[in-house]
Amino acid sequence: DVQLLASLPLLGDGRDLPAPSQWLAWMAQTPGWFTSFADGEEGLSSDRLQLAYPWVRTAESADAQGGVEAPEGSLAGVLARSALERGAYRSAATRALQRYQDSEPVLAWAQATQQAVWTPLGSLTLAQRVCLLGPSPRGPQLLSDVSCSADARTRQAAVRRLINVVIQAARNAGDAFAFEANGEALWSRVRDRLADLMRVLLSAGALSSDGVPFVVRCGRDTMRQNDLDAGRLIAQIELQPAQPIQRI
Repeated sequence: DVQLLASLPLLGDGRDLPAPSQWLAWMAQTPGWFTSFADGEEGLSSDRLQLAYPWVRTAESADAQGGVEAPEGSLAGVLARSALERGAYRSAATRALQRYQDSEPVLAWAQATQQAVWTPLGSLTLAQRVCLLGPSPRGPQLLSDVSCSADARTRQAAVRRLINVVIQAARNAGDAFAFEANGEALWSRVRDRLADLMRVLLSAGALSSDGVPFVVRCGRDTMRQNDLDAGRLIAQIELQPAQPIQRI
């Protein structure tokens, strides 16, 4: 239930980096961003990674090198504020940026948010791959809240955070039941505890009400005899997240 926030780097002398408008095309052609690295190691297509861009000018950034600061700090602040006010499972896109004055480099915002580029994952815009911080008709906003997931189902970072909420709640339930006898009575209590959590998330709007929003299983269909012999309890949760609408 942990995510990594990082920033795309700035252009600079001696850096082999693309122009601001070419980031997505450069990622599509460079090993590691959408596919595995050349040596076979996993790439950066992770739903636990969120990248922020461009760098920002604020009232406090004048003392920083170049007069700008990396945007992952602003992204972390927006995500934390949104989680406290509306829940971690809500998209933070369109949330106001309190400290934003300008950006470096200056992006072609219409191109970054609307013009798609072919990638190994299909046609994507920069806003569908990177959390963009920039201007809008309603003032500076977080323009996109996305992860680097290779799976379109978890590309919206709010979906990953919803899964994190469920993982953390399941862990807390596991701690509470750690010394209980592993049998039918315990399995029923675990199912009830997790189902209660899912109903709370459903009523809060975190799950889709179209079809079956969630299924909780815990019993002989989720555990084998060697699990029971080892005192290991396994519960399975299937959920249908409410996907946030990014743009109309």
